[in-house]
Amino acid sequence: MPNLAQHAALAVDDGLRRRIRAAVVQYAVNVTDAARPADTASDDDKDTDMGRRSLARSVLDSVESIVERFAWVVAANPTILASFGEGNQLNIADGDIEYVISQEWDRLAGVK
Repeated sequence: MPNLAQHAALAVDDGLRRRIRAAVVQYAVNVTDAARPADTASDDDKDTDMGRRSLARSVLDSVESIVERFAWVVAANPTILASFGEGNQLNIADGDIEYVISQEWDRLAGVK
């Protein structure tokens, strides 16, 4: 079972951070390319979209500060921690990193 020392080691791993950087930028581009809510959408949907796009713009303006936030969240995922525990960050599937980023985007955007 992974422990806090493994979590901390993974969160600061340079190789993982490079992969997170690539995945976060890719996701930010997808968010900015997505259609905006229709005029008939609820205010909550519009606010959520605005928050998601705001985080995307922050990523595209200054990715390093966002990578720091995502690195700790990604490193806390049990599947990712277990894969890291098997040897190194290269054992972690890209899809697992991308999944965590997509699942945590709204929380880090402050809309969840």
